[in-house]
Amino acid sequence: SLISFFRSPQHVEKGMVLDKKSHPKIWAHVESIANRIEARKPDNIVVGLQPTFYATSANVKLFGYEDELEGETLFLSLSLMKLFERDELDAVIGHELGHFKAEDTNYSTKFAPVYSNLGKSIDNLTNTTSAISALAKLPAIFVLSAMYETFASNIASISREREFQADIVGCEASSKEGLVYSLAKVVTYSNLWNETLVENVNRLNNGRITANLSEVFRESSLYNIGNKDVDE
Repeated sequence: SLISFFRSPQHVEKGMVLDKKSHPKIWAHVESIANRIEARKPDNIVVGLQPTFYATSANVKLFGYEDELEGETLFLSLSLMKLFERDELDAVIGHELGHFKAEDTNYSTKFAPVYSNLGKSIDNLTNTTSAISALAKLPAIFVLSAMYETFASNIASISREREFQADIVGCEASSKEGLVYSLAKVVTYSNLWNETLVENVNRLNNGRITANLSEVFRESSLYNIGNKDVDE
């Protein structure tokens, strides 16, 4: 349990890391936004199919890659980017890079890992094979659980403030309209992702392989939800 408490957090992702030499345009664009909002530039950019965007300071383990990505990583959704206008994408990138600004980086590198590892330590303590062992662990479990509940209530408050501040940075990177539409699209279109996955599984079971799942997602999403619905 002590070992897990002090272990550096790791995030596992299905995606592809973009190096600067092979993908100079996206790197130049992200770094220009970072300069504009005075945020730290990411050490890594990862793209994947999952309909979400995020920034993390945890080590990232990608399927198919031996080495972990260290430093700060920006994850971009290929599926959602196909549905965004440029100003909407800039707002999202600005929002996520906003988490790399001073106070947020302190939270990500110091506070969040302790919270995460505390939960893992409690899980390890509760996994026991005998009643005697379980009784011996009870005092530690009670103390750690009380700490965990205190962390949880504080994190709920901090998370709301962090996201609000990141929204302000997103507006600085683009515009208020760009941020509003990007958030609306993330919430609206991401709900359709599971349907796309189920349809893809059915195609695979029938021997049909989809070469570009993000393009299929874009077409089906636009068919199911028109511009009028997004406006509303």
